[in-house]
Amino acid sequence: MSIIKHEESILVFTYKNTNTLLHFAGSQSWVLNEKRARKAKYLICARNCHNSLSEETVGHGAGFFVGKICGLRPAFTNQYHDRWMIEFNEYAEINVPGIWQGWRNPVNYMPTSEIEIDFEKLNFKSVPERDLDFIKNHLEYEDKFEGRSSTVDFVREPSDNHKSNEKGISIQDAKQLLAIRYDVEVDNIEIILKG
Repeated sequence: MSIIKHEESILVFTYKNTNTLLHFAGSQSWVLNEKRARKAKYLICARNCHNSLSEETVGHGAGFFVGKICGLRPAFTNQYHDRWMIEFNEYAEINVPGIWQGWRNPVNYMPTSEIEIDFEKLNFKSVPERDLDFIKNHLEYEDKFEGRSSTVDFVREPSDNHKSNEKGISIQDAKQLLAIRYDVEVDNIEIILKG
């Protein structure tokens, strides 16, 4: 079955609150069907108050945040492989009790037309610029809470050279991105060009 762009939206079950989502300018660390997620229109966040890291204590299962999806990127963490951040450039706060139906998977793809939210009536606002210092401190806190050694020294936005464009990227930039993606040292990556 072919999925048309914007036919679906993504509903996630998260312990993060609106403040954290806005500082990240996205929601992470999700295991996603990348092709399907890239076609989704909205990210709807439902509150998980039962997680030990939960930033809110009331409203478990309620929808509290909608973001207009503008992209995907590797999550700001190297604790897990193949984790994604769902980025958004506009957001609206909502209060939809019981939107989370107790699904086992914290990521649900749903037809946008079947979600009981009138997206046209939401007051969307622009998302502030991503706060890398906040992200680094937040990830260090999570690592400490989980008893992991902190591994967030790479937290940074890709430079313009990292972003894909008609000129491509340098080998060194590609190696740095691959090192983050696969949790290996840059020196352990070899790239061979044939042509």
